[in-house]
Amino acid sequence: MVYQRVLDIVFSPYGWLITAGLGAALYVYFNNVQPYLEKRQEAAAYEAQKKFDAHVNQRDEDKLKAIRARQQAEYDQQVAERAALKKKQKEEAEQAAKAKAAESTGKAATTSKDVPKKKASRFGDMTAKQIVNELINSKAVFVFSKSWCPFCRKAKETLATYRLEDFFYEVLELDLNEGLPVQDIVDELYAMTGAPTVPRVFIGGKFVGGGDDTARLFREGKLDTLINEATAELAAKHGREKI
Repeated sequence: MVYQRVLDIVFSPYGWLITAGLGAALYVYFNNVQPYLEKRQEAAAYEAQKKFDAHVNQRDEDKLKAIRARQQAEYDQQVAERAALKKKQKEEAEQAAKAKAAESTGKAATTSKDVPKKKASRFGDMTAKQIVNELINSKAVFVFSKSWCPFCRKAKETLATYRLEDFFYEVLELDLNEGLPVQDIVDELYAMTGAPTVPRVFIGGKFVGGGDDTARLFREGKLDTLINEATAELAAKHGREKI
């Protein structure tokens, strides 16, 4: 029945026109309309994915900011506690000095031989800022580290691949150098680099980052250029060949 009706339409006086119209409509649909609809669906799916990715990235960024804020608050509290402790120690030292002076045999103050001499230091009476500047400019590559820190170990392992001479490379383990004003140096590094953590890696006297930053520069091939330029500059400054 249906087949007969189709034949009647096709072979009617206007059947060819109807058939051609249907064919044209199908051609337009499959070649223009359907691809357009598919592209719109793909675009909608892409935008939805972008929004989802942006939401995930924002959530991760918010978590990271919260962690950093907490670390900063803890560090600020430690700084305040150290300042209070220093003030208390200073007051106690002044009181002890006054008591000692009162027990002396009439001298108004202790003589110079009563004052313990400070242990000799390569930095003399230099401030923490002067010490840091002296250190980072004395080597092509200088690292402020702590011996137990895994991030410091990551930076040192990356830099070790270059097998630099001691003339060009030095690591200062802050937890193993009691003769230095370590906390003042950490505070100065915080002021210079924006973070109180270690490692702090300097190349050519300029701060390049921590452990992750050093590894990233190595992967990107940028660390080679920085180290080559810094070692060449230091070698030229001291009139020796770069090895």
